[in-house]
Amino acid sequence: MMTDDGNRKVDKWGWLVIPKGVREGLGESRGEWALNGRLRAARAYLGLTQRDVAKHLHLDRSTYSYYETGKSHPSLRVLRELCEYLGVSPEFLLGLERGGTGKR
Repeated sequence: MMTDDGNRKVDKWGWLVIPKGVREGLGESRGEWALNGRLRAARAYLGLTQRDVAKHLHLDRSTYSYYETGKSHPSLRVLRELCEYLGVSPEFLLGLERGGTGKR
C-alpha cells in the first residue's frame, strides 16, 4: 500500500482504498453495502458533502440524496461522472470489488 497526496491509502494501481472501519460504519456489516452505501462511503471518506457532489454533477442536492438513500439510482452518464469525481471505480460502486474504490 502507498498513500496519495492526501495521505489516503492507494494500491499499486492508484486505486483509493476505503478502510474497513469506514465501510462497516456505513452498513457493510448489515448486508446493506450496495450502491447507495458505497456512494456514501466514498463521499464521506473524501470529506465531501452531498451538496458538493450534487453541484459538481449539476443536480439538485435532493436528487443526489436519493442515490445515497436508495430511493433512486443514477443514470449511466451520472454513474460515470460520479466515478470520475469521487475517484472510484465502477466495479467498486456496483459491488463487484470490496477493497478499492478508484483512481485518484
